[in-house]
Amino acid sequence: MLHFSLDLLGLILKQPPIFCVARFFLQKGQPVLLFLFMSLLLTQNLLFKGFIISSYFSQFCSKLSLDFVSL
Repeated sequence: MLHFSLDLLGLILKQPPIFCVARFFLQKGQPVLLFLFMSLLLTQNLLFKGFIISSYFSQFCSKLSLDFVSL
């Protein structure tokens, strides 16, 4: 199970917008949120709908960038 999860994480991290979100969860020390995020992607089959991921998470990443700049 752990090996599968690591392979899946590697697959997800290859997607640039997703990498931004995953890195945010890992930096905040929230592996549970990262796991839930990965589960959501799998259940909604969003890994194969890159245009949805790109449009939604690029907005999320730009907001994160603004949050980090304001710190």
